[in-house]
Amino acid sequence: MRRFAEGRAAACWSKAEIIAIVALLLTGAPRPSCAATIEHRTGEIVFSTETATIAFSDVNGSVRSVTEHGKDGTLFQSGEDGLWKVTYREGGSTHAAGFAAGSVTQPFTWAVDPCAETLRLSYANADVAVTVTLAGRTDGIDFSASVEPARKTVLEFVLPARLRFAPDGIERLVCPLNGNESVGAAFKSAFFKPQTADHPAGWRTQVVGPNGYISLFGAGAVSRADNDPPVPIRITTDGRTWLGTNLTSK
Repeated sequence: MRRFAEGRAAACWSKAEIIAIVALLLTGAPRPSCAATIEHRTGEIVFSTETATIAFSDVNGSVRSVTEHGKDGTLFQSGEDGLWKVTYREGGSTHAAGFAAGSVTQPFTWAVDPCAETLRLSYANADVAVTVTLAGRTDGIDFSASVEPARKTVLEFVLPARLRFAPDGIERLVCPLNGNESVGAAFKSAFFKPQTADHPAGWRTQVVGPNGYISLFGAGAVSRADNDPPVPIRITTDGRTWLGTNLTSK
């Protein structure tokens, strides 16, 4: 796995729809969508593309396994919150693991669109309605989600929610860090294993030049002037949806 990007809505919404997008990319750069195979097996909804297969629980949509074709073992699975988690400004939270197929108060349902080759996972209760849609790509799987609050203000939406993985199954995990300190760090498997109380794993910041950046991203950073000349921008269709008519017109 080269990159796992988490989509997070980090502002406040009440009676508006929140849209979040997250892509599980298993190779290379983004490419157009491709054919996907969706099957319902014993206790699982299995979504397969050319490069990967992801299996969801048919009870609440939690990720049971993610596998790359030609490789053994799962990359990760959902943690205690299930597929997603919503936190409210008024306090409290809702998580996907609390829903269940057949539940009266917190039902989970799923549906397949054979024409679009997409899988839709739907959740609804008195506080919020969440729909997660999966679409296949040539290099992985796209997740998109809509969140519709009912009685509370959504402060944060996390997709995917906390994930679990076996440390021995990873070579390194690349994560962003505080932009004032670094562009990111690569943690090896030993970092996630049990630590001794007197000498646990950790790190400290130190100025070392561009080698770390080059190691993570393959080339050095490009530093631009503080005040570049203004240039025209083009608002895409998605951009208009996100920004709204008033802000787009400015």
